[in-house]
Amino acid sequence: MTNLLNNDINLAQLEYYKYHNFIKALFIDTNPVPVKFILFKLNMIKTDNVRLPLIKIYDDKISDKLLEVINNLELHMEHLMLNV
Repeated sequence: MTNLLNNDINLAQLEYYKYHNFIKALFIDTNPVPVKFILFKLNMIKTDNVRLPLIKIYDDKISDKLLEVINNLELHMEHLMLNV
């Protein structure tokens, strides 16, 4: 965000694309199901259950994609922490 505020569009765009797959994955299923799945897998909430008429993620393709995104994001976040 700082890059954008400083009118450095190229750096802002590069920063955005680091998170693009994560943002896209949040909409892979009906909101808030992917968000709850991710928070649950990161041990930030106790359950990934959602209220009716929504159902939690049972499709392996969707859960695998979300787990892949989580792993990539965690690696990126670890990289950021090491560079602080």
